[in-house]
Order: sequence, then C-alpha cells, then structure tokens
Amino acid sequence: MDLEEIEANDFNLNIRRYVDNTPDPELKTLEHIYRGGVPKVRSCHARKNYYTFGLKRDVFFKERDERYFDFLESISEKAAIKSVIDEHEGVNRTIDRFQQATNGWWNEAKDNITRLDTRHDIPEIRATFIE
Repeated sequence: MDLEEIEANDFNLNIRRYVDNTPDPELKTLEHIYRGGVPKVRSCHARKNYYTFGLKRDVFFKERDERYFDFLESISEKAAIKSVIDEHEGVNRTIDRFQQATNGWWNEAKDNITRLDTRHDIPEIRATFIE
C-alpha cells in the first residue's frame, strides 16, 4: 500500500481496509451435507481451540469412519454443545486464569490509568506499562 491509497481512504488506517482477515469459508461438501456428521478435516482446523481450553474432541464427537465424526448421542442440539462447554473443567480453568491475569493487570494499572486524567504525564505512565 502506498500513501496515495491511504490518502484516498481519508487517512483511515483501519486494517480491514487494507487486509482481508476474514476466516476461510466453512468446509462443506455435498457428501458432508448428504451424510451429515463433521468432516475430520474441519475438526483438525479447530485443534488449537481445543488445546487452548483443555478440551478433547471426544467430549463432542465419536468416530464414524476415517473421514467423519458424529456428535455424541448426548449432543442432539446446539444448546447441548453450550452445556458441555460451560461445564467443562478445562474451559472453566482457562477462564479463571484469564480473569485472574486480567484482574492482576488492572490492580497494577488502574492508578496509572486514572492519573492520566489529572496529571497528564503520559510518557512516565507509558514507561510504567512497558516495564
């Protein structure tokens, strides 16, 4: 991108104007629609999410064949998926760690942030965030 393009966009630096970061479309094939189930390839794309939250595929799926999973019998509608996630120990542990980290950061940063309104010592406050 060059300066002329940025100028043509009224100097708007919103990344979506210059980079397409939309996710890839869902993998659907006629076979998938006809047979139902979840293609294993699609499940592999979610591996990072499973790992992040301490999940394993077997909390949702069972093997059908070499290319497809089926949902467990206990998951007959979307609400059941939400229940599994809400009640999963690994998910709750991850959320707790995130909340603790966020609260810890806020407890350290809140005084500096509130000082911005009264002292206007932005360089000094910025330095405390970098440390």
